[in-house]
Amino acid sequence: MDKDKFIEGSGNTFEDIGFDEVEAKNLNFRSHLMTILVRYIQEKGFTQKDAAKELHVSQPRISNLLHGKIDLFSVGMLLDMMERAGFQIYKRMQADTSRILNQFQRNHHV
Repeated sequence: MDKDKFIEGSGNTFEDIGFDEVEAKNLNFRSHLMTILVRYIQEKGFTQKDAAKELHVSQPRISNLLHGKIDLFSVGMLLDMMERAGFQIYKRMQADTSRILNQFQRNHHV
């Protein structure tokens, strides 16, 4: 009997199935954001109509989200939805961006 061979993954399923590194990271990030939003909708007990109103999108957009149609969502759209859900994404990103910019300026004497 042949033994099944297991190969350890990279930690990013999208990279493991052949996407280039940058696209794989983008898909992985979008999938995480979508998972958070789906859990948020489920925990709030929202109907698709309620979620659409809360997140300022159409009901069909919520249906696409709940069905995992990742190709229909940009990072920007998902971040906007996260912000509307109260996650204060842009405030956190601004702090990180400022820190990174300051570090860059120190390292490059800008």
